Amino acid sequence: MSGNEPRQHSSENPPQDDLAVLQLIANGESYDEAAGILDVGRDVVDEAMRRVRRSLEALTDEHAVALAFRCRMID
Repeated sequence: MSGNEPRQHSSENPPQDDLAVLQLIANGESYDEAAGILDVGRDVVDEAMRRVRRSLEALTDEHAVALAFRCRMID
């Protein structure tokens, strides 16, 4: 695998709802702002990001955003 190819992660991509949360975080929204935009509780955003990090094998939110961009999961 060359350094330019997207890295493969777990066998399942994060669910679309979780990717919507990740996209908002990637756009610079805070967890509270993302919760307000999606009209959900902050705990829902926390759990979505936890699932995303686990699915992408990311250590931090920033790492998850970078991996998702690289794998073209978010814009």
